[in-house]
Amino acid sequence: MDYAEDDSGFKRKHVYVIEAEQTLNTAYIHYYRKPEPIIVQDSTYVAGDGAIDGEDFSDYTATELPSELDSMVHRAIVERAVKLAFAALQDEKGFQLSSAKEQTN
Repeated sequence: MDYAEDDSGFKRKHVYVIEAEQTLNTAYIHYYRKPEPIIVQDSTYVAGDGAIDGEDFSDYTATELPSELDSMVHRAIVERAVKLAFAALQDEKGFQLSSAKEQTN
């Protein structure tokens, strides 16, 4: 077992499992990093509109925050966000119920 601490002080525990009579020759490590938020350009953003992960919307009135995701993943996320926003505007109570149901599935 191995413990490591990142720059923010978050402690991560790594567990290596091998059979008693075996020697570990190779280890493959996979990890996921939270991507930067997707913020599209909108000239109507004003200070106080909000932020995602510390990125203030009002900083993106003339430019968008470039996406680091694959274009197909980016497109799927934006399409889903637009559908959710439209549903919320059309029927707020119905949207809340369907959103809660979706989260339990």
